[in-house]
Amino acid sequence: MFGFSDYFDKEKENIGFENGREEIKTHLLLLDLLLEHYLDEKTNSSEGLIFSRGMKMTEAEVESYYMAPPADRKSTGYTEAFAGDVNKAFTFIEKRTKATASEVFLPVREMGRRLDLDRDESLAAVLSFAGEYDLKYTRIFGYIAAEPSMQYPTLGVYRALYETFAPERADEVTARIFGSGSRLLKLVFDREALSEKKRPYLHTPLVLQQDLRDFLYEGDGCGEEKEVYLPASYEEKTKELLKAETSEGRFFYLECEDASDAETVLSYLEKGRDLCLIRDKEDVRGQLLRSLLYRRRLLVRSRDSETIIEILEEAGEAEQIWIFGSEEMPKALLQETAGRPVIPFTLSLPTPQERFSIWKHYVEAESLTIGEDVSLEDIADTFDFSLTKIREIIGQLKLKAVTEATGTVSRHMIRQVLFRYNEAQFNGLATRVHTAYTWDDIEIDAAQKQKLTIACDRYRLRGRIDAKYKVAANNAYGNGVSVLLYGSPGTGKTMASQVVANELGLPLYRVDVSQIFSKYIGETQKNLGKIFDEAKKANVILFFDEADALFSKRTDVGDSNDRYANAETAYLLQKIEEHNGMTILATNLYHNFDSAFVRRITYTVRLDSPDEATRLRLWQHTLPESMPVAPDVDFEFLAETFELSGSNIKAILHTAAYMAGAKDATVTMRDLVMALKMELEKLGRIIDATDFANYGVYL
Repeated sequence: MFGFSDYFDKEKENIGFENGREEIKTHLLLLDLLLEHYLDEKTNSSEGLIFSRGMKMTEAEVESYYMAPPADRKSTGYTEAFAGDVNKAFTFIEKRTKATASEVFLPVREMGRRLDLDRDESLAAVLSFAGEYDLKYTRIFGYIAAEPSMQYPTLGVYRALYETFAPERADEVTARIFGSGSRLLKLVFDREALSEKKRPYLHTPLVLQQDLRDFLYEGDGCGEEKEVYLPASYEEKTKELLKAETSEGRFFYLECEDASDAETVLSYLEKGRDLCLIRDKEDVRGQLLRSLLYRRRLLVRSRDSETIIEILEEAGEAEQIWIFGSEEMPKALLQETAGRPVIPFTLSLPTPQERFSIWKHYVEAESLTIGEDVSLEDIADTFDFSLTKIREIIGQLKLKAVTEATGTVSRHMIRQVLFRYNEAQFNGLATRVHTAYTWDDIEIDAAQKQKLTIACDRYRLRGRIDAKYKVAANNAYGNGVSVLLYGSPGTGKTMASQVVANELGLPLYRVDVSQIFSKYIGETQKNLGKIFDEAKKANVILFFDEADALFSKRTDVGDSNDRYANAETAYLLQKIEEHNGMTILATNLYHNFDSAFVRRITYTVRLDSPDEATRLRLWQHTLPESMPVAPDVDFEFLAETFELSGSNIKAILHTAAYMAGAKDATVTMRDLVMALKMELEKLGRIIDATDFANYGVYL
């Protein structure tokens, strides 16, 4: 039988390991010493048969177990000499480990340090790893466990080996390491393998978690460091977080509008390496092991308070635990958790200046060429996206630039990508409006256009102006912009809202007033709250058409209905003021508006019926150039004779165009007169042929 001196070189006892491979092989030498002794004892009592037929007991094996009186029976193979050899081996490994420089990575040493394992626990982990390192061990484990198909060591194998050198401690060690609630079972071994209920207790397979296997094989890798870019305020926040970790406590909650930004900030604290992120209760054990092995913060993504508390109770081994979510910290976490308070931190969205720096950084990092019609400053000011979302958008822009082979990112391309990120879910309360019109399409006077331009500039530049001059510093409400468009039907209110949306590059959503009103108390306010909340999340323009139905004058309180109606109007005024986005309202009945509401609107723009000169431009330029028009069409006569709104003129021209198109012909004066007649009939006007002068013959 071989002993300590046959396995270990005494002259190396005080010489450190050269590398992690040598350390693991030395630990396996100790395992070989234990296995050889156990197998030698077993074969001596089994007629030398290493593999008994079918793993059945032979007569010799039965006799070896029961030949001595019960009080003297020993089946462990324990001898004082062998126990001394094992202790020498443990001491040899400990001395060599201690003599190894700290900069040399020794996986077994680091596993023990980081998971706080004692000698017995480390032996269990090495035993479980042996079959991963050398397949010869799997056959030996199957033999010892009396189950040839078993590829992993079992609890019984560990106990059998332990009894060969310390039988008096075997029960205590087995119960401590593998008993119910064992820390080692919780951290080191695979939960699915341990949960097999059909096997006897001692046949429980000991399978290392994958992360621990990787750690012992590959060392302290856990991914390469990745660049993490943070704007200034986020960097300041990381300093606060680091300070809190070292002085204030153990559990922290990071509140933010975009939970992904919390991951980015915490990744920055980890120098860009992989995070130990728990998303549900099933992730706890694996991620806790990663957290301890790779010295990473343990992160819990907020779902619900009960789940979070369960996770925190199970993950009690971690030094610091960061919880984060897109909402405020749940009230249930305000109480102490596991004896420690949960400390909240707020991570605000980047400022417009910071958003510009993020856009600029990632555009340069991705080597994108931005077109001359694109202003990153305007985009950063208009779209209050999170850091993570901006990074995702730029990734999509790069992909789009490659697939379209343009080489340059245009305004149109950016709008296509941004609109996908700005899709709102109003659940029938509002619908998306296709914005086809620009300044070139709308015919309004200079004063009207100037007001709309000022409104657009205010919204587009508000972040930069406020940062420079602190204009909104004392504003108790939101920093949004609201515009009331009023005038007779057909004067271009809807068109003007589309022009504004196009100018700002924002999606336009028309609020369905009929879906907002409810006969049930509080439901109207609830619907309005949903609309404004969704608009805030999605960065869209809200367009309230026929807004007088919602914003009408408040009435004297005669009954409960009046009181509730007034409450709804007051609530709507409040939401308008608090909203940081753009809101456009349109009405034909300006005099019906509550004066208190009008005072709170940022801009009011009156759109009058077009004068003769404007009507002429509308007649001449509404149809696309591709639509052929006869040269003798008398647009001057139509503009001078018929006082129509812009929408009426557009409707007449489109009707005439379709009439001509059906004949595959040019638009003629006859087509226009017939279309004009139909439009006047629709408006309920009396038609007199003399009004059409010489063109009355076409009626």
